[in-house]
Amino acid sequence: MIICILILLFSILLSSVIPNLIIDFIPFFTIASIIVIGTFNVDKKDIYLITFIFGIIYDLLYTDLVILHAFLFVSILFLSLRIMDGLKNFFLMIALFYLICVLYSLFMYLFSISFSSLNIYIIINLLGKSFFINTLYFMLLYFIFIGIKCLIGNKKNHLSY
Repeated sequence: MIICILILLFSILLSSVIPNLIIDFIPFFTIASIIVIGTFNVDKKDIYLITFIFGIIYDLLYTDLVILHAFLFVSILFLSLRIMDGLKNFFLMIALFYLICVLYSLFMYLFSISFSSLNIYIIINLLGKSFFINTLYFMLLYFIFIGIKCLIGNKKNHLSY
């Protein structure tokens, strides 16, 4: 469970660093970590609570909307758990990641339409520019998480040493 907390914390911190380095970039690092963590065997009650807490932290750091991302992150976790339902198919996970990123972007666009003058074409252009780096992060996180789960599983079974 500590590994899940560290991955979510790293993803939230990375969401603030990378957009400062790359112009016109939308980070989906936290969404990627929620999908990857949620599809493996972790205690569902704890992961929902941790996701809710990190959603509040995300809101306080980036948006000043106290509970919006908390509920969004929990609903993303719930949706990914329902769709994956114990399957660990990488291609299904990456398709789910793309689907959730597009839905999240459209939801945030509709939510912020009264606050700013965003255009849907600008959002689509930003999504196209952002998918490559977000996909790289998703794949890297997925393979690292599999490696960590294998190390922990081998250590518990005394197979690694």
